[in-house]
Amino acid sequence: MCYEDIKENLFKLAHKERCSRSFIFYGKNIEKIYEVSKEFSLKLLGATSLNTRDIIEIKNDKKIISIEDIRNLNLEMMKKSEVFNNRVIIIYNGDKMTKEAQNAFLKSLEDSIENIFIILVLKDKSKMIPTILSRCLCIKFGKIDFDEYKLSVESFSKDYEKIEKLYLQTKGDIFFTTSILQNGIINKMYLHSLELFKYFYEKDVIKVLELSREINNFKDMENVFLDILLIVARDIYIYKQTNNENFVCSLIFKEDIKNISKNILNNTIYKFLKHSNSFRYRINLNMNLEICYRIFILKVMEV
Repeated sequence: MCYEDIKENLFKLAHKERCSRSFIFYGKNIEKIYEVSKEFSLKLLGATSLNTRDIIEIKNDKKIISIEDIRNLNLEMMKKSEVFNNRVIIIYNGDKMTKEAQNAFLKSLEDSIENIFIILVLKDKSKMIPTILSRCLCIKFGKIDFDEYKLSVESFSKDYEKIEKLYLQTKGDIFFTTSILQNGIINKMYLHSLELFKYFYEKDVIKVLELSREINNFKDMENVFLDILLIVARDIYIYKQTNNENFVCSLIFKEDIKNISKNILNNTIYKFLKHSNSFRYRINLNMNLEICYRIFILKVMEV
């Protein structure tokens, strides 16, 4: 189902007398889900502008949403509406909740006041405890279709061929796409990854260690960064084995992938893949990011 169809069905639901009070919107295209969440909130209130204090957007840039954050949310839920009969609370990155926070949030759902709607926006539904899922109307946002995607990004680029390649590369992810087109953080992650593999085959330890400092620019997005590293490694390996550019996922960086593949050794890619799991394990333990990264890349280079 395309996003426009989801919106249409949600808008119909907003006008029903016995509308659900708790929602989970989930999927990978988080920017598009944010957009739909805001539009749906306006429909629930009968408002025309987001500039109302009866729509509360809770954004958390930390790695986790703690039980203390949920206690603050409970205080927010106790406040009365100011303009409309209802209030809407949108919680972004809901899958960042710890188990303790989720149990506290469950109590919030059970005790929630009748005139409050809660929308949880998250990427990974599997991280939520079953009792929360059972109390919410869960709506999955799948891959955005190309026409909607094109409309969302055409203000950043009119190059149809490039947009088509990015749609395939990013699987329709608007945030990833705009970040690449605007030389944002995702684009920097790709460029960093390509440079790293170039230094691997050049065996330039000094440049690798200098490059490793850039990891601090990717804090709180470490797992996304590692995923991009693995995509680039996969592309390099596949092209090296097949010499077929049609198998390359990173279409915008295809020429870089091809050049690196000609020079890098298979053994280096094997070692990279071998040590990547231990790198992910360490960063998920909240160990020092730069040190973890240096350990990882020096193991790959056998230094």
